[in-house]
Amino acid sequence: MVSPAQPPHEPLSFSTLGGTHTVDLWTASASDAPTMVVAPALGVRASYYADLCQSFAQAGVSTCAVDLLGAGLSPVRAARDRDWGYAELIEHYRSALIAAGNRNPKSALYLLGHSIGGHVGLMAAGRELPGLRGVALVAAGTPWWTCWPGLAGLRIRLAANAFRLITRTLGYFPGPQIGFAGKEAKTLMTQWSSVALTGRFEEMGWSGEALFNEPGPPTLSISIKGDDLAPAAAVDALVGKLTSRAVTRAHWTSPPDNMNHIRWAKDSSFVLSEILAFIDATKG
Repeated sequence: MVSPAQPPHEPLSFSTLGGTHTVDLWTASASDAPTMVVAPALGVRASYYADLCQSFAQAGVSTCAVDLLGAGLSPVRAARDRDWGYAELIEHYRSALIAAGNRNPKSALYLLGHSIGGHVGLMAAGRELPGLRGVALVAAGTPWWTCWPGLAGLRIRLAANAFRLITRTLGYFPGPQIGFAGKEAKTLMTQWSSVALTGRFEEMGWSGEALFNEPGPPTLSISIKGDDLAPAAAVDALVGKLTSRAVTRAHWTSPPDNMNHIRWAKDSSFVLSEILAFIDATKG
C-alpha cells in the first residue's frame, strides 16, 4: 500500500515574546481552504502534532501547530528572570492567528486547542479576531480538583499546592524533573495551580474570567473516554464558562485501548471527522 504524499508546507512567522516565531504551515490544495492554528498542551512540542497537521491539510484545511511560549521553537525560555503568564500566552496565539489570517484574508480561520491550549484559545477568541470562525477543543478541561472524584481530586489539590510552592521557590517550574509539563514560567504555573485549586482563572492581579464571558465564535469541545487528565466533568466545567457562545459537545466513547490525554494526536480519526464537520458547518 502506497502512503499518501505529504502535503506542501510553507513558513508562517509572527512576532511574540522573545522575538520572531516561525512555524510550518501545511497547506491544503484549494486556494481558499480554511486555515487552522493548533495550540498544544503543556509539555508537548508543536512537532508532536505534525501528523495531525498533515492529515488536516490532506483533508482540505491548511494547518500549523504553534509551540507554547518556552517550548520547542519558541524564541523565549522560562527562567527565574524570564517570566510570563496566561495574558502573554493569549497574545502569543492571537499574534499567530492574525498572521495566519493575513496570509489569506478570504480563508476561514480556526483554532484547535489541546488542554491548556484550549484555555488560551477560548480566552483569545473572545477578543476581536477578524475571520475567526470557530474554536475546537480536544481534551481541554479546567484542572479544578473538584471535577475529579475522591482520591483523584485530592491528588490534584495536593499537586497544585506543591507546584505553587516549588515554582515560587525556584522562580520557574521544573516540569521535566517533576514529570509534569515542561520548564514553565513562574506566573503561568502559579495561575494554572490557582485554577486547579479554585476553578477560577484569576491570580496575581490578572483575571481571565471576563474573557470567557465575551461573545465569540462557536465552540466544539471533544472529550475522550478514559482521559484521566481531562474527564468529561472537567471539560463540561470549562465550556460552562462560555455564557455568550454556541457550544457543541462531542465525546469519544470508543477510543482505542491505548488512547490517552496526549496520544489522540497520533490516532486522530474521530477528532479529525468531528472537527472537519464543525468547520464545514461554520466556515460560511
